[in-house]
This record gives sequence, structure tokens and C-alpha cells, in this order.
Amino acid sequence: AMYNDMPVGNPIHTNEKDINNFFGFAYGTVIPPTEDILANLFIQSRDKNGSVSCPRFSFKRLIFSEEIKYAITQGYGFEMEWGYKFERGRGVFDKFVREVYNEKRYASNIVVRNTRKLELNSLYGKFAQKDQHSIIKIVRKSEAKNLTKRFNYQYITTLNNDLVLIKYSSRMNEKLRILYKNAVSQKDQELSGLFKMGGIPSAIQISAAISAYARISINKYKNIPGNKCYYSDTDSVILRFAIPIEHIGDDLGQMKLVYTIEEGILIRKKLYVLITKEQGVVIKSSGVNSKKLDYNMFKELLSGKNEKP
Repeated sequence: AMYNDMPVGNPIHTNEKDINNFFGFAYGTVIPPTEDILANLFIQSRDKNGSVSCPRFSFKRLIFSEEIKYAITQGYGFEMEWGYKFERGRGVFDKFVREVYNEKRYASNIVVRNTRKLELNSLYGKFAQKDQHSIIKIVRKSEAKNLTKRFNYQYITTLNNDLVLIKYSSRMNEKLRILYKNAVSQKDQELSGLFKMGGIPSAIQISAAISAYARISINKYKNIPGNKCYYSDTDSVILRFAIPIEHIGDDLGQMKLVYTIEEGILIRKKLYVLITKEQGVVIKSSGVNSKKLDYNMFKELLSGKNEKP
């Protein structure tokens, strides 16, 4: 996903109506296809209660241009009203991804491999990471001194003999505070105050674009003619039949055949049991200790009964 063109530069608001002549984030009406055209919808909508779904009815939203262009090829309609246009940044992450992925792929040390994996998975999310919520106050020096001991603070400025202006955010980790107190001299503590320089520079359009490209990648497997999709997650699918061998491998963009499934019960996202040829019974249960679950419990859940692990 990170190999694709990225939205860079300053956004330009436009009343462009033709999505094909546009690169950026478009606002308009999304018109989903009927089930006989596309069995598994993939353009999401969030309702007023915060619930996310892929509805069959029309709805309005702001969406990355390349994602809706792909959706149109799958039967969606889109009536664009306006958008934020960006320049196309080509090869923005190519060198980074190529080098770090190769280091991960050929690493003989598990620590190196996991570190490189974390670097690959974390980078693009950092562009959308928001700064910690900060509080700015004018307080007496005595109160400011207390705040600097309990919270991370970005700056503190003396206003007069008794008042200071202070900006602080989250509470300091207690173990870190004690470690720092014991390791650093009192003078250096007062000078640094665990000072945090500036905020977090963000480019949320890049994170949004990469997430959209990733959805396009996995959605290509959800509606393969004659190959029913039973389940999908961020980067995985459970299909009725194996996919062509050319799609399986260790190169970027390829899939990995994890299990050959003989039987399974899929309750909801991240809650399922599989009987596989490779590893026997495999249980996934986000939020619940999988060791406390068994196949019969999933059969009970499937029938509508409650189960306590």
C-alpha cells in the first residue's frame, strides 16, 4: 500500500465534479450496488451513534479518490460534490519499505525481524497520530511546581513575581519519574523538566491514503467470482477455494497460505474456531483467553446460547 502515489503538498479546495480528473479526498454521495452485482460491500459508513457498516443504501462521505475509483469498477456509483485536491507524490516510501522489508525478510535474529516489522507497520500511522491533549493555565508558582512534578509539560513562562503560564499534558509515568529522579542530579532535573519539544507534525492525508490502499488490496479477494468469502480482516481472508499460486509468496503484496481449513465456526470478527490440516484446532478470541475456550463452546455460541469461559 505504501508503494502507491501519496497525497502531498498543500490541499486545494475544489468544486470538481469528475472523480476521474481528481486526486485527493472527494465528498459526495456513495451509491452501493445491489447484491446480485456485488455480494460483499466494502465502502464504510459511520452512523450518528458511531457504528460502522457497509450499507446497501446511499450515503454521503469524504473518501480517498483512489478508493472510490476502485469501488466504481466494482459496481458502486459516486456523485461528487467537492473535494480537497493534492499533488501526487510518487515513490515517497519506496526506498524505506524496500530496505526495511528486506531486512525483516532475511533477518536471522527474531528481535531484528520483529523490530523491522514494527517499523513497517508503525510508520504510516504516525502521520495521523494526534498530539496529546494539552492544558494551558496561568497559575501561581507553587502550583506550577506541583504540576511539573506530576505531568509532562511543554513550556513554562514567568509572567510576574507570582504567576506563570504553563502548558502541560498527560501524567508522567511514575516509574519513569522515579528512575529519572534517582539517575539525574537535581539541577539537571530543574533545567530539563523532562521537557518535550513541540508537538507531533501530522499529515493525516498520508495515513488515510495508505489505509485506503490497504483496503483496496484486501477487497480484491472478497468478491472473486465462484470463490465465496466467509470472513475477512485487515489483511486476511477465509475463502472457499485456494487462490491462484501466483498470488502466494513472500514478496510485498503477496498473500501467505496460513491454514487449510477442514471445518470452522465464525462467530464475529476475531472470534472463531478452525479445524486445520496444519495445526489442528485454532482458536482466535480477542478479549478472551483462548485457552479457556473449546470447540463445543463455539457450537453453543452458534446456537445462540451464552458461554462463560
